[in-house]
Amino acid sequence: MNYLALAVICISGIGEDSGFGLYRAYDQSAEGRVEKIVGNFTLSKPVDELEVVYLDENRILDSNDVLSATGKIDNGQAVIDITFKRKSGKALYAATKMLIGDRLAFVLDGNILVAPVVRAPIGRSVRLTGDFEKVLVDLIVKRLNR
Repeated sequence: MNYLALAVICISGIGEDSGFGLYRAYDQSAEGRVEKIVGNFTLSKPVDELEVVYLDENRILDSNDVLSATGKIDNGQAVIDITFKRKSGKALYAATKMLIGDRLAFVLDGNILVAPVVRAPIGRSVRLTGDFEKVLVDLIVKRLNR
């Protein structure tokens, strides 16, 4: 299982998009990329401290690729485990093998959950961790399991 730190969740709409999606994220703008803000879920960051990423318009995976998701608070740390369908896990592995050193955005209902740098290929399962409330963990898990 791969582990990705989820330090903050962010709220930033991605148009009319709904559901779950994984997108390649870039630090620079280009044609076909959608600008999104990362961070500031609690609205505690000043505008000049917000991070901007640019999402590729093509999804790597979507809601149909999620097999299951679970969430909990473990020693004060939020944990969300996502398992993808077998075929989807193979596709994700192939995609993230090519993205090592680049960013991968986890987007749910138009909100960027996290956009970490890919350190190793991701297969059928991934663990997101971070400092956020149980109610938010439950909401994310509920949406992923639809």
